[in-house]
Amino acid sequence: MASDAQLVIRGVTVVDPRDGSLRAGQDVRITGDQIAGVEPGRDGGGVPAAAQVVDGAGRYLVSGFADMHAHPLGAGDPSGSFDLMLAHGITGFRLMSGSARMLKDRAAGTLMPAGAPRLLAMPGTVLTPFNAGSVATAAATVREQHDLGADFIKAALVTSEVFYQAQQECRRLEHRSSSGSGFIM
Repeated sequence: MASDAQLVIRGVTVVDPRDGSLRAGQDVRITGDQIAGVEPGRDGGGVPAAAQVVDGAGRYLVSGFADMHAHPLGAGDPSGSFDLMLAHGITGFRLMSGSARMLKDRAAGTLMPAGAPRLLAMPGTVLTPFNAGSVATAAATVREQHDLGADFIKAALVTSEVFYQAQQECRRLEHRSSSGSGFIM
């Protein structure tokens, strides 16, 4: 849908994902890829002439789901994984394994294909004894991943000393960042 295109889904029952409650007879207005409003349905009024209108009577609408632990970007073509996510209502995901190359591709806008669920967050390479075997290398690896644009750090099999140093470095970088990006471990 074009960024300024409008869609109105009329008379649909909206499912609130927070508590499962239902609101019947709602009109949902979508502009571009954003929900612009949800309000009680009107009999044909208030719809821009250029808007596409879909009759939702007798149907249910729930917002997209976020998969907070996904691995669709590994070896091979991820399109099947993305198709499956979308078929199950997953419109966004947190990638749980990354790399320096993937972070660079994301920064260049070439990591994700068009029409895929939205990539919400991703780490760099998982911290392990191989790339973070000491306190010094852990801190350096965290800084490198932060500078490449990682949203968070994932660690596995590191000692508690290394883990806590990496966590401390994440906190230091989060406080230093003016974006308030929430860089976490």
